[in-house]
Amino acid sequence: MFRLTYKNSLISLLSIFLYFSGASLALAASEPERIYALLNTLVEREEIPGVAVVINRGGQADEYYAGRADKDDPLALMQGQSGFQIGSVSKLYTAVLILNAIDMGRFTLDDKIKDFTAKSFDGRNIANFQEITFRHVFESTTGLADIHGTSLLQDVFLNNKCLVDENEVAAYAYDLPAMHKAGQGFGYGSLSYVLLGSVLKNIYAESDLEKIYETQLFAPLGLTETSFYKEKLAQMSYGVERYSGMLPITNASKIWTGCMRSSAGGLVTTARDLDKFLDALFRKKTVLSPTWLSYAMSKTALPQQTGHGVEIWPSDFGMAYGHKGRFPGFIAAGYYFPEHDTTISVLSNSGLAETDKILDVLARIEFSDNDIPTADMEFVKTSYRDEIKDVGAGHQEPILALPITDMPPLK
Repeated sequence: MFRLTYKNSLISLLSIFLYFSGASLALAASEPERIYALLNTLVEREEIPGVAVVINRGGQADEYYAGRADKDDPLALMQGQSGFQIGSVSKLYTAVLILNAIDMGRFTLDDKIKDFTAKSFDGRNIANFQEITFRHVFESTTGLADIHGTSLLQDVFLNNKCLVDENEVAAYAYDLPAMHKAGQGFGYGSLSYVLLGSVLKNIYAESDLEKIYETQLFAPLGLTETSFYKEKLAQMSYGVERYSGMLPITNASKIWTGCMRSSAGGLVTTARDLDKFLDALFRKKTVLSPTWLSYAMSKTALPQQTGHGVEIWPSDFGMAYGHKGRFPGFIAAGYYFPEHDTTISVLSNSGLAETDKILDVLARIEFSDNDIPTADMEFVKTSYRDEIKDVGAGHQEPILALPITDMPPLK
């Protein structure tokens, strides 16, 4: 395996030249040069603090790093040990554990989750809780309320609150109505995967998710840089967000968030550990049995392009399987392309980065012989402050209705 770094690679210097001298990722350059030209576009032009990419071709993993793990520290270069919050990519790890439990006969897809959550779980009055099954979770048809529309984002990501168990996360849904009846509509959300964490605690008789994931997943796969505890990583990146669309990107605020040790979105990892997990799951096929891997990768009956615990990306280069995640200050994604026996993983410590566009360009570099014009591409988007939610009666408001002057001090 060769490892290219932003700090000392001649290829990186060549890619900076390509970035400043051309409007596209030209074919005259090698593939590593084109990848670094993209990464330097993200770091130099778009002012994204840092990016980590791993491309695994048939078991040969090549790593690419650009920028900084801390945008304000010139010595904190992005590198192999740089850790990231991966948000909803955590759901893929949780889905694997639950599907393995089904495979072992602990319960079935059509069993109700209420019968298998830990006795300590307090959310039994949540709308739809009494009706939902494991099948509803994997088909995204639980109808459970969307907790992201509550004050959860502000509490965890601005006020440095630490949510350490399912009860603290589920509490945000206590007074919310269901989106629809269980099984009667599609609705992507996190609460159902929070409940799966309680199920795992019950069936393994263990109150700490870290210990469950460590014994059942991390240790067997050699994932030494994956955890619910960011303190365990050698170098944790600082995330960057922008809390007002009125601010230029150069004023993006460095945030050190609280924590959310949730099976729906609480994991931190490195790009090389994410690749190792995806390689074992999709290429080596050593994580799930053939039956349940096939189930996970199969499309649901709904119109949306989604599998069962796995996201499906109908790319221009064939179907790809994996997951995307966003956590304020971070984006994460990893997809396996069976037709090419290749996995692409990308992590960034910027919540402003356009995950889909970055993935698409990386796929085009990897699988296409065409020039890729990037001069007019925008690789950043608005922040959570600029995103809106429906509040009923045809009205919408920002997810974080919070004046910039009310932001808490950094810790």
